[in-house]
Parts: sequence; C-alpha cells; structure tokens
Amino acid sequence: MYRSIRGSKVLCFLLAILELRGISGVSTAFGGAARRRSVTYTTAIEQTLHNQNFDRPTNSKVNRRNSETSGSAPFLVSSGRRRQFRTASRRKNTEPWSCIVNTSLQPVVREDIDRATPVPKSPQPGPVEPIVTDTEKGAIAYKRGRDRFLYGDFDAAISDLNDSIRHNPTSVDAYIARGDAWKEKGNLEASLTDYSKSLQLDPQHEQALIRRATVRQQKRDFAGAIEDFSSAIHLNSKAATSYYLRGITRYSQRHYDAAITDFSEAVRLDPTHAKAYAYRGDAWHEKGNFPESLADYSKALEIDPKYVKAYTRRGETRRQSGDIEAAIRDLTEAIHLNPKYVSAYYYRAGAWKAKQDFEAAIQDYTVVIRLNSKHAKAHLFRGVIQFELGRFDAALNDLNEAIRLDPHNAMALNTRGCIALVKGNHDDALKDLNEAIRFDPKYARAYNNRAAVWDQRGDNDAALQDLTKTLRLDPKFSMAYLSRGKIEFQRENFAAAIDDFSHVIRLEPNQIAARLIRGLAKSKTGDFGGAIVDFHDVIGLDSQNTEAHSHLAAVYAACPDDGIRDGKRAVEFATKACELSNWKDPSAIAVLASAYAENGAWENAVKRQTEAIQMLTDGTEKQTGNARLELYKQQKPYRDPIHTSKAVPPDR
Repeated sequence: MYRSIRGSKVLCFLLAILELRGISGVSTAFGGAARRRSVTYTTAIEQTLHNQNFDRPTNSKVNRRNSETSGSAPFLVSSGRRRQFRTASRRKNTEPWSCIVNTSLQPVVREDIDRATPVPKSPQPGPVEPIVTDTEKGAIAYKRGRDRFLYGDFDAAISDLNDSIRHNPTSVDAYIARGDAWKEKGNLEASLTDYSKSLQLDPQHEQALIRRATVRQQKRDFAGAIEDFSSAIHLNSKAATSYYLRGITRYSQRHYDAAITDFSEAVRLDPTHAKAYAYRGDAWHEKGNFPESLADYSKALEIDPKYVKAYTRRGETRRQSGDIEAAIRDLTEAIHLNPKYVSAYYYRAGAWKAKQDFEAAIQDYTVVIRLNSKHAKAHLFRGVIQFELGRFDAALNDLNEAIRLDPHNAMALNTRGCIALVKGNHDDALKDLNEAIRFDPKYARAYNNRAAVWDQRGDNDAALQDLTKTLRLDPKFSMAYLSRGKIEFQRENFAAAIDDFSHVIRLEPNQIAARLIRGLAKSKTGDFGGAIVDFHDVIGLDSQNTEAHSHLAAVYAACPDDGIRDGKRAVEFATKACELSNWKDPSAIAVLASAYAENGAWENAVKRQTEAIQMLTDGTEKQTGNARLELYKQQKPYRDPIHTSKAVPPDR
C-alpha cells in the first residue's frame, strides 16, 4: 500500500513538472487520470502560494478550510485515503502532509478523484482597497494642481487646489499655490485673500509674506507691501530679493533715497543682482544724479551683457544728459538684442529728435506704433514732429488717434489747438486749448497758446492775462516773456516791454528778436545809447539782419541827442539795410532818406522818401510818409519823438 501511494506521488510530481514547463501533449498521452492529477496539482500550487505555509497539518477541517480559500474548485479526499496518509506519516514520524508539501511544490495525490465530492465554491473576496486619508487626498490634489499651474491651466489648477483645501483646510502650501493661480488670472483680491489665509495659518512663512507684498504693491497698497517685505526681511535678513522688492515699492512711492538704501543692501548681499543695480540707477536718475545712474546701468550690463532694459535705460539717461550719439548706440544695441522691444524704439526716436533727425525719429515712432498700435505717446510725438515740419494733415491724423486713445492727453489737445490756430480756426483752437487747461490746469504752454488766440482776435487784455498765468507757472518760459513784451510794446507800455525782453535775454543770451525790439523800446523812451548797443549786438549775432541795420541807421539819423547823431554812419547802415532787402523794404528806404536829410542831401532825401511812399499800401503809413516828405522838401531833418513810458505793472 505504501509503495502504491509512493508511486502515485512520483507520477503526479513528474506530470506536474512537465505541465509547468509547458511540454505539450503530456496530459493527453497519460489519459484522463493524468489530466485530472495535473489539474489537482495546479490547484494545490495556487492553494499553497495563497496560504504561504508549507508545513500546515492536513486534516479534514484544515483541508476544507484550505480548499475554501483556494483559487480553483476545491475537492475532498475520501476518508479511506486519509487513513492511508496518516499511516504513512506515522511511519516517517512526520505530519500528515509533510511528505507531500515539504518537497519542492509536490502534488497532492488523489487517485480516487472520480469518487471525490465537489464542495460549493465560496464567494471570492475582491482586492482590498487601501485606506486613503483626507490629508493624503489633499496632498494628491495639491500636486496635481501645481502641475496644472506649471502648464498654464490656471482654472484647472484652482479646481484641484480647491479640492486640496477641502480635504486639508490647514495646508499653507495649497493656499499659497491657489493664490499664485488667482494672481496669474488677474484676480488680485482672491490672490490676496489666499495669501492672507496662509499667513493666518503660518505667520512666519517668508514666501507667503513676499507674495502678499507683491500683490499689495500691484494694488498700490504701498504701506502694506512695505510692511510685508519688512516682515520677510526680519525673518531672513540675508535675502537679497526681499530688499530688492521693497526697494521697488519705495521707488514707486518716489522715496528714492530709501529705495537706493534697499537696492544697495540687495547688491551687497548679492553682488550679481543685475536688476538691483539697474533699479538703483533708475532712482539715481530720478534724483538727477546722472553719473551715479550711468555707473549703475553699466555695472548691471557688466553682470548681464544681454540686459536689454539696462541698455535702454542707460541710453535714455545719456540722451537726457546730452550725449546723443552714445544714447543712440545704447538704444540700437537694445534693439539688436530684442527687435520687438518697444521702449528702445520709443527712446531712440527721442534721441533722433534731439539730434534734429526728424525723419529717423518718425521712422522709430512708426515702428513703435506697428508693434503697439495703442501707444498713445508714439502717436502724439510723431504728430508733434509732423506739426513742426508743417505736415498738418499727417499731424492731425496722429493727434486725433492719440486723443482717441487718451482723451485727457493735454499735450495732444494743445498741439491740435496750435494747428487750428495756424489754420485760423480760432473757435476750434480755443476749444482744444480750453480742454487742455481743464485736464491740466498747470500746463503753462496751453495758456501761452491760448494767449496767441486772444492776441489774433485783438483781445490784448485776455492775452496778457494768459501770458502772466503762463509765467507764474513757468518763470523760465522765455517765449511767454517775448509775447507779453510785444503786446506791451504795441500798447506803448515800453518800460514793461523792456522788462520782459530783458528776461528773455537773460534766459536766452542769443535771442535776436528780444534784443531788436528792446532796442526799439529803448529808443522810444529816449535811451538811445542803450538802443544802439542792442542793435549792434543783433548785428554781431546776425550780420545780415536787415532790421538791425535799419534801426541803427534811424537812431544815428534822427536821434534828438546831438551827441549821438551821426549822419555818415546813418547813411552807411541804411544803405546796407537797403542792399540786404534788395531795395524792396520801404521802411529801410525811408530811413536812408532821413540819413540823407541829416547830411543835408535834400535831393536824395526827397527821392528816396518818394520811392518809399510809392511802395506803401497802408493809408496811415502813407500819411506819415508824406509828412516826412514835406519836411525834406522844406530842407528840414526828421527827429524821433521821445515817448513817456508807463511804469511796469505791479502784478507782473
């Protein structure tokens, strides 16, 4: 009996090995019994692997329990066969199944399998789901949200981070990440709320403080931003970035000294911080310290030779400091590094304009507009240049667009008003200039230009009022002094006129018109010596100035002061004036007539005076000319009258 059992075991073992190695046809060759043994062996393998205990005792209860947990259809071994196993095990002094299971995956012998009774299969338990906590769910949602944020899908990121916060309401990182997403979407309020919530959970979180500060800065809550940056610096005094960002905030408040202090600390902590050098250069620029500004921009470029903004800022600073060629080089390099950088073209256009290369300036402004059609200032300044070049229609197109983009742009309204003034459209001019003054009550040039409208309309009082307002706003506006002086001269307020012209000359020593009219005003008040000096100065500045030669000749010919009159010099300067005007200026010819009269050359005096009268068209001027002609016919010279000038108004 023992041998038969043993033989069956060996046969099943060999068959199982062949089956496992995939040798085809073995089961068929050994008949149905072999197939059944093979199936039983596979069931035993699965059962053994599932139990993971090869020395478990095998009795009816254990066998049933093992069969119930097996992956194949379970079977019972007959009671007679169990007695045989127990006898064999006693002989070997082993547990009943040890002779089978303790070998390497030996098969279970069931020669009487046909008599075995199947046991109903028990329900199979499904795979055990791992238990995931809310904290773990929150972490998974957070990671997914951060990944979506990095890919630019901010809405999906916010949705994931909402889930993360729902599962883990104390997650500081989730609030910060959601705040970042809201910020990228432009919702600064939601961003600020999330950063503040993260700081409620962790008041010492440096990055949350910095992030909230940047949002506050964008919302122009500069005090709150500085408070947050200062708290971050208190937590980490060696972080150059916090000083740099606080410096930018202080710069935005125009607290340039405090900003410079912060930028200086940033570069001390991080000597390679190119942006801190550049922004410190901006602060020096705003303080008017161009050498320090240029030094910082150069240092930034030494650290980062491709820093486009640093080239642009240094170029604009050089333009403002008068180094136009160097400015153009810097701005051109910025454009080379970034051909689409609008600011570089914009500032280079200003440099071309300063160089009087108006066509190049127009070309750069055109590029700015092509890159950014809504750049109101590019339209404005291109329009201003077109106006200065006399291209009024092109100027109007640009100015209209500038005003459409920025309806409150006082400079655009002022310039458009000037075009209307030049064209004689006084109503349109007044409308634009009034609007410019309404939007900018301190815009001195708008008052000056409105005064010109009043002057052309003959309203001298309104013109003087606007010019006085102009000079109160801008005491160095020389052209306003010149305009007011001319009106005062016309009103025969010569002292006031002389005072205004003297202001012009102090501001612009080479101003010819102011010296010329001041000389006339002095001669009217009897200051003939002062008049002669002014006329000679004009000739020194412009040797071909017809009026200066003519007025100087008039003083030498008709001055009431015998010590100043000089007929010979009068003829000399009067003849030069006539030659400069090609003998087409009746006033110059009339002065030559008075010079001849001073010399007693009455025939020449009558001849030239007659020529002058024939060239006159104004009735009043002809009447005055005829009166002088009668003097010369009577062999009497002409003498200039001395006017009594009014005092300078006290409110000027």
